[in-house]
Amino acid sequence: VGRDYVNIPSIDADHHVRNTAKTEAEKQKHYEDVAAYLKGQVEELLTNYGKIDMIWFDGGPDIPKGNIAREHTITMERIHQLQPGIVVSPRFFGYGDYKTLEGDKSLPTTKQNDWAELCATIADPGWGYTRAPLKSTAYVLNQLAVCRSNNTNFLLNFGPTKEGAFSDEMISRLKEIAVWMKSNKPAISGSHALSDDELASVPATASGEHRYLFAMPSVTSKFKTVLPSESLTITFKTGRTVKHIRILGKEEELKYVINNGSVNIEIPSHIRSANGDVIDIELNKL
Repeated sequence: VGRDYVNIPSIDADHHVRNTAKTEAEKQKHYEDVAAYLKGQVEELLTNYGKIDMIWFDGGPDIPKGNIAREHTITMERIHQLQPGIVVSPRFFGYGDYKTLEGDKSLPTTKQNDWAELCATIADPGWGYTRAPLKSTAYVLNQLAVCRSNNTNFLLNFGPTKEGAFSDEMISRLKEIAVWMKSNKPAISGSHALSDDELASVPATASGEHRYLFAMPSVTSKFKTVLPSESLTITFKTGRTVKHIRILGKEEELKYVINNGSVNIEIPSHIRSANGDVIDIELNKL
């Protein structure tokens, strides 16, 4: 923005160069006007359109930090008063109902104990529509597996054209993700990270008596999907006994060995998928 560069002049709403300096009183009135405008806009959204489940702020008010006018914008308390049960992102106040991570480099590496979300783009780079190349389905599903294994949701951005349409390539990505989810949804939806007394050699989630191990392909490029050519052996350690092991969405039997709580599963190359597979380990009830 212009204020970050000393050689770029300040301009008004009509793009005319400002040639008069504002007094501190005039500046303060402007900040209070901004605060009132923001408060009114958000209150309108939260009162005129029925039940709102979530409000996703992306940035704070354009008022200097520490200025009293910031306290006169909408407050978290007012938001929850108008919409009980609403979920609020942390980007407006610097805090909110959950933690937000952004971009590929912020992929979680540890289990999140509170609500958390990673937001990233299908295009690299670009939040709005761009001609930049799209990440492969295999790449974003790898990200999804890592997120869910760390109790983190994954928000994947698709930027439409100015006509509001997705490109054919974007639609192709969405269809591929939908096909994968049709078989592997139990590992994603309603699942959570493994407990501290269980361990897997790959990203993994748990739901009830089931443990889901993500047998994802090695991704060396964000933009290419390569069918795995090698078999994969994964390990799961648990103090529970195993009832059944299968690969979601497929009929093939898997070879596995159980030794002193360690389950070693072999996935032959010919049954591995380009976008990754999920191994479902069903444990006996306690």
